[in-house]
Amino acid sequence: MASAIAERWTVFDRFIEGYRFRTVTRYVPDRGNVIVDLGCGDGRFLSTVKDRFNLCIGVDQTERLPDMFDGTKMVYIKSNLNGTIVLGNGIADVVVSMATIEHLENPETFVTEIYRILIPGGTAILTTPAPAAKPVLNLLSRLGMISRTDVADHKRYFNKEEIRKMFRMFSDVSIKGFQSGLNQIVVAWKPLSSVTGGSNTINDTVY
Repeated sequence: MASAIAERWTVFDRFIEGYRFRTVTRYVPDRGNVIVDLGCGDGRFLSTVKDRFNLCIGVDQTERLPDMFDGTKMVYIKSNLNGTIVLGNGIADVVVSMATIEHLENPETFVTEIYRILIPGGTAILTTPAPAAKPVLNLLSRLGMISRTDVADHKRYFNKEEIRKMFRMFSDVSIKGFQSGLNQIVVAWKPLSSVTGGSNTINDTVY
């Protein structure tokens, strides 16, 4: 899983992570009650936005409690990300998940769980490599610039049609490329009515 793999990341991996954090932060609301980070790793991202929320929940599969979680405002929960996540229904204003879904055996179930965890009107923010990134990542990993273990653990590279299908229960979906189109950020909103199967719109802008 990505959290354990991250312990073997290179300096360049961390640079890419920082870029990803900055991109995702643009879409995180200035104020909210609860934010959940699925595949949170060491909690570094949550620590950068914790002042915006009353409670920050990090979820991952590692047994070890990351140092950044204090058990009060920043809480860590161990849970299997390939099945039912150990969180209640409709608890989160925002769910983020960065560079995680491509490592999972059951990505469709993962998106369904995100939908369940969100409050009506809540926001999901995910990143995942684009299909065009596969040969680039393979080359960089062979050169030792990024983690070979991380790249080898990628189960899928999702195109926009596959993402649209997985997020079909959300009312509105934006898919944008970043890092020269090699990475994708997905921002999706749960309908206020919580009725699944609503129409969604796709924004394919690359920046």
